[in-house]
Amino acid sequence: MLLHLPCIWRVKIGITGRTAKARAKQVSRAMPGVAVPIGFMFLPLIAKPVEQALHHLFQPLETRFYRGDGSTEWFLVLVAPVFWGLMWLHVVAWWWVIQLIIQQIGQ
Repeated sequence: MLLHLPCIWRVKIGITGRTAKARAKQVSRAMPGVAVPIGFMFLPLIAKPVEQALHHLFQPLETRFYRGDGSTEWFLVLVAPVFWGLMWLHVVAWWWVIQLIIQQIGQ
């Protein structure tokens, strides 16, 4: 998730094959203002379907303000608490996976 500066009421939900910082830099070149990373999830193999589901869910809150790279992925900041909730669930899920792996190794 990226925050738009100076318009802090806009956040971007998207995926990248690189780092969030690199994606923010790329998006910043395509639009007015600056994109700043404010959250991320590591979702190998399911990133695209999760992104599409979030875009569909939040479509009524879309706030497109330019044309070009990533322009349809901006939403009102009202979606941020939902994203952060999912982000923390994601952290807990990875913690459980790591714990299961450690338990299996220890047996």
